[in-house]
Amino acid sequence: FLVLMQFVLVIAARGKVVYTEEFEYNPAEVEKLKTTPQFELPQTTGNVEIALTAMVENSWFEVQGDLVNDDTGDSVDFEEGVEYYHGFDSDGGWSEGGRTNDIVLSSVPGGKYHLNLEPSTETRVTPTRYILTVRRDVVTWSNMLIALLLVSIYPLIVWWRSRSFEMSRWSQSDFSPYYTQGSEDDHD
Repeated sequence: FLVLMQFVLVIAARGKVVYTEEFEYNPAEVEKLKTTPQFELPQTTGNVEIALTAMVENSWFEVQGDLVNDDTGDSVDFEEGVEYYHGFDSDGGWSEGGRTNDIVLSSVPGGKYHLNLEPSTETRVTPTRYILTVRRDVVTWSNMLIALLLVSIYPLIVWWRSRSFEMSRWSQSDFSPYYTQGSEDDHD
């Protein structure tokens, strides 16, 4: 049932891009706060994914932001960062992290919104280019995985109790399927 329900949600999810823009963050700028133009989320309540892509090279980049509803003034805070490191050592080439990351905000009502962004980075001199993409109604898998985990707890408890009972019942038998031949001396 859970897999079928997730399949229906995957088909129904639109994942519609409602806003995307490329920015350049210059650490030398005095004014750090950036405000995006207004964009509209469809009138239903749903989740919103904010994806960040930054052209980092052996450093990190972070954006602290607010998704602000222009009609009500309500806002949802978020923090998102990327880090990408790579190099060579005695074992060869290595890399760690990535240049893209996303965060999903749940139950965001429809309406007109804008983003207030305050970027920061490790580098003090080099400008960093980054792209923010806002998608409405994206697929999430975590709810299904948590539900599957919770549903599997009871069968695991029943299996463990049954196995424990059978092991206890066969513990004194010479023909026990639970004990190997090497452990016969322990039962004599």
